Amino acid sequence: DKGGELPAAAALQAALPRVDYKRLFVGADGTVSLPPGFGLDLGAIAKGAVVDLIGAELDRRGHHRYLVEAGGDILVSGPKKGGQPWSIGIRHPRQAEAMIGILKVGESGPVSVVTSGDYERYFDQGGRRYHHIIDPHTGYPAEGLVSVTVIAPTCASADALATAAFVLGPREGLELLEDLESVEGLLIAERGGTLIAERTSGFPLKIEDLAF
Repeated sequence: DKGGELPAAAALQAALPRVDYKRLFVGADGTVSLPPGFGLDLGAIAKGAVVDLIGAELDRRGHHRYLVEAGGDILVSGPKKGGQPWSIGIRHPRQAEAMIGILKVGESGPVSVVTSGDYERYFDQGGRRYHHIIDPHTGYPAEGLVSVTVIAPTCASADALATAAFVLGPREGLELLEDLESVEGLLIAERGGTLIAERTSGFPLKIEDLAF
């Protein structure tokens, strides 16, 4: 999570031809197959999917008011005891103990909140931060954003969409989230040491209310 080294440029170039989701085949029985030399990384969706499964098990046992959290992937069902909404803090991407805003969720049906950022798993080298969210076109960490928060009906979808929007960048990432039903997002970029935020039209917090 903290530390590492940058692979050689030649090694990255050699790996890029083996990055292609279209080479993944899922059979009718659920069997997954890949060509030789390929591997499957579920890092952008696994935590969210597990959170959804835990929520489904709670529902099956008759518990319909809960919060499930796994490493920042959050699923909320119903309000807290007493009918109050849950308060979900959005971390400031450059101040570990600070929040840029507080979401109030859980007043209606199940909802998930997931944030992807460049500040949890990274190392600095040559004055540049190398984080764990990789752009498949370049083999290097995605550029353009430092944090993406997504609100979606399921944790798996919020997890995947936060990563996808981060890789796409400010403009295309915002367009992706804006076009999806029941999905809202907050995208934060850094320009010259200043944080700049954009939001989908239905995101609960306004830009002017964020604590930068």
